[in-house]
Amino acid sequence: MNISFLNPSVLLALPIAALPIVLHLIRKKKNAAVPFSHIKFLKLAIERKKGSSRLRKLLLLSARVLFLLLIITAFAGPRIQYGAPGRAEKNAELSRELVLLIDTSFSMRYNDGGKNRFDEYILKAKKIVSLLPGSARIGVIAYSNRVESTTPGLTNDKNYILSFLSQLKPTYRTTDISCAAEPLKEFFAGNSIADKTVLLLSDLAAHGFTAPFNYGGMNFKLLGFDNSEASNLSIRDVSAEFSESQDKWSLNARVFSSGERQYGSLAISYYSGMTKIGAVQAEAPKGETPVKPFYFKSTAGVVNGSVRLTGDNLQADNCYYYSALKPGKAALCVIDGDPGAGGSGSESYYLHTAFPEADVFGESEAEAVAFEKYDVVMLLNIRDNSDKYNAYLKNGGKVMVFLGNHSAGLAQAEFLPCEIASVFETPLSVKWNISPKDFQGFNPAEFESQNISVKSGYASTPGAGSAVLAAYDSGWPFLCEGTYGRGRVLLFTTTADRDWNNLPSKPIFLPLMRAAVAHLLSDRKTAAEPYYKVGEIVRRKSLKPVSITGPDGKRAKAAYFNGEYEYSMANEPGIYEVKADGLPDEYLAVNLDYSTGEDALKRFADSELREYWEGRFAGLLPAAGWEDELASILYGKELSRYLLLAALLLLIAEILLANPGVRPKELSSEKAARSF
Repeated sequence: MNISFLNPSVLLALPIAALPIVLHLIRKKKNAAVPFSHIKFLKLAIERKKGSSRLRKLLLLSARVLFLLLIITAFAGPRIQYGAPGRAEKNAELSRELVLLIDTSFSMRYNDGGKNRFDEYILKAKKIVSLLPGSARIGVIAYSNRVESTTPGLTNDKNYILSFLSQLKPTYRTTDISCAAEPLKEFFAGNSIADKTVLLLSDLAAHGFTAPFNYGGMNFKLLGFDNSEASNLSIRDVSAEFSESQDKWSLNARVFSSGERQYGSLAISYYSGMTKIGAVQAEAPKGETPVKPFYFKSTAGVVNGSVRLTGDNLQADNCYYYSALKPGKAALCVIDGDPGAGGSGSESYYLHTAFPEADVFGESEAEAVAFEKYDVVMLLNIRDNSDKYNAYLKNGGKVMVFLGNHSAGLAQAEFLPCEIASVFETPLSVKWNISPKDFQGFNPAEFESQNISVKSGYASTPGAGSAVLAAYDSGWPFLCEGTYGRGRVLLFTTTADRDWNNLPSKPIFLPLMRAAVAHLLSDRKTAAEPYYKVGEIVRRKSLKPVSITGPDGKRAKAAYFNGEYEYSMANEPGIYEVKADGLPDEYLAVNLDYSTGEDALKRFADSELREYWEGRFAGLLPAAGWEDELASILYGKELSRYLLLAALLLLIAEILLANPGVRPKELSSEKAARSF
């Protein structure tokens, strides 16, 4: 059993309890003798009552002394604790050490009834400091997935601790409480007899307890604050992609919903820079849900902005930033097997209207062409296969083939996705099997595709692993896709001009050709500007040193060496602008790290907390009335109220002893008469 005091300095007033004794001794001087008549019977009466009078006075004196002792002791805050293991006494007084572990991760920004949880816990931390006795040594460790800041050590300077707490801010990082183990060891080192307590101020989300805590032999008691599991919405994984066939951007996002709350329909807003460019309504059932793509046009080579949602209590993860670089114009090469006299008589005439920037060569010039310079090579009615085409495809090239009256030799090429038979000369129509989703948004039904007529072409059968995107009504492939080596091939089994079909004269021709090229190039990376996570170190190649301006408007120079810059100040989500003299501006999108599930606010169960803290877990404090509960756990049962009650009873006894033989009613009347 241990008895301790919250305010032991008050005990210095205990000598005041001797005041009634001092006054009694002062008043006990012998009275002077006064002559009187015969007092025989008076002496007998006095002797008869002397014994009881002395006892009453002794009891009265004891009651007054004990009353003062109880009052003084009550104000000292006495507490009693039974069987407290690991507690030791030093100089008859318990030495106490308390460390506040404060979670600063972004989930602590959750708004719970007007204030975010971080601010609520800072207020509680300050209240705790004010409740501790002056002899207590206090330390603070603020952590996220790293140690954000700590006090230099343990101190009993409450003003310093309160000032330190006022300067703490929530971060945009994830949670990993294991990072607090090392500074905690340093705090508790060197004092083996102290009563050590750790108070955890956290939302107790499960994602913060995944890594083991390195106790290193530390023995302490851990307390926390109870809180309910929260529901949450977040925007995840926004990507910006440019469609060359449609000449517009698409924004793709996913919404994540956790907890028990049913959100229903949500408003999702899209921003280019700081300008709102549109909004949609989306549903958010439990788990992760993709949002329908949002399309917009921009002439800029680089786009950046954000996708945002509203409707829940954690605003930090309701915004996701994007930055994307529009791919440069594709380098196209046309090998024309029937150039004729040029102009409208050439095989490439109509394709050149779709791709005026394409380089056109005759078949006789093909051997001198450096195909590796081109993103797509188009072979139009050429006669023979060439080893250069095979090598180009094996190295990842893209080839679009149109067959014609000169293509008997090419028709036997092994890279074609179909087995070519003979030429047919019966007019056939075309049936389309193209999915807009798989063909850069191109939809044949929008362009009178049923009016295509082919009077001549090659009968063929699709090869293994190929895909027929359009077929004649005979079933032979009209447009077929396949792979060869690391490359891709699109085969049209008819000509690119009007000799064998009416396709070039129809509205569908230009969008179909552009979609075909975009489809071949769909593996080109659109979002050349990478996304980074908060806290991640940015390392990128650069010809010159750079300066970076963050979303807070602060500009800083990045470290630069060996043609690479390094930036380690991406501490909040947003768009970071990168500038270098004489070079185009770059934009980096920095977002919250969702890899640990920080936006899923599932609470760590009490049983899991006990297991994680390996017997050190002492319980969770209630949301209301936690002050008394904390004091009871730290210092034992509070005795002041019982001492005050005993003092009240002694006061009543003192009044009765001071006025013997007078009933309470008479006593009150007598006091009233005296006052009158």
